[in-house]
Amino acid sequence: MGVTLKLTENVLNTYVGWKAQVLHDLHESVPYLYDNTVGDGPYNAWVDPILTDEWQMIGARNVADMTKFGMPGVFTHGDFDTWSPGYLMFIAAMHNGISRLYETFGNGGADTQERTLDPEEYSRTWFRQNPPLPKTLWSQRDNNNYEQTGLLTSLHYFKREQAALPEEFYLKAKRSVMKPAAEGPAAYVLPTDEPRPGLQAELLRVLQKQAVEISRAKSAFTVSLPVKKEKPKKDAKDSKETDKEKKPEPTTKDFPAGSYIIRMDQPYARIADALLDHQYWSPEDPQKTPYDDTGWTFGELFGVQVVRVNIHDPFHRHIENFQVGHTHNLYAE
Repeated sequence: MGVTLKLTENVLNTYVGWKAQVLHDLHESVPYLYDNTVGDGPYNAWVDPILTDEWQMIGARNVADMTKFGMPGVFTHGDFDTWSPGYLMFIAAMHNGISRLYETFGNGGADTQERTLDPEEYSRTWFRQNPPLPKTLWSQRDNNNYEQTGLLTSLHYFKREQAALPEEFYLKAKRSVMKPAAEGPAAYVLPTDEPRPGLQAELLRVLQKQAVEISRAKSAFTVSLPVKKEKPKKDAKDSKETDKEKKPEPTTKDFPAGSYIIRMDQPYARIADALLDHQYWSPEDPQKTPYDDTGWTFGELFGVQVVRVNIHDPFHRHIENFQVGHTHNLYAE
């Protein structure tokens, strides 16, 4: 998410630069091939619903085709919930592409070994109708064969769907641009009177690495902020009627000229929204704990002001595009 590794930065630059449609992430952990892009819910709240449908279609095709090839232990549901965007595949998921993630059996080394599974690993379930064997001889070659077959099966599926999938790539980008009107927010604003300008600069650089468009306010402006819901008071039984009569007043916030604006009507709005918004995990969700206990609200992680704005009008009147170059001194702004 923070693009702190050069490896991540290189993959990100290549993916965005090529306008690639798919990024496939290969991991090793479980027998024999778990297409855990589908995994389990809840999914990350900022991915496009078109993408989650693509996960289902490609995952089901993998399972069906590899089963026909006589390869046991291929399945696509499990306990990975695709919640945290901290995996390499999320470069695609948050840039209008298709993210893919495999977990394969792996091995302790290149030598062939006898591998014995626990009963829960080879049990037959509704999502694993062709389970792995209780005991087998397994080598790194077997692991590579499963990964390669899964990748070739996916490529074959993409060839068959060469009309539909590029259109969905276009639609996801279009839906990102239309996001403010469809679901919000309109923008995030980082004011120039930030008491921690150095950390603000670092956050802006992360957004630029993620190919997010950044604008600046040419003049001061004011926006309306959504009304915050107050938590019910424990000892407020007698004042319920009074509280009903008191409707929360909407608030406004003034921003100085030069404030940084990340508009949501841009092709890569979803990565900006994911990094700057607050995560929420419903306590009513059947899965009580996320697979990755991860928080990534970058405004709070960097300790800087980030204001979520729902009204779009103020930005059209006084903004200009802004790019953070390699030599640009954000600290002097």
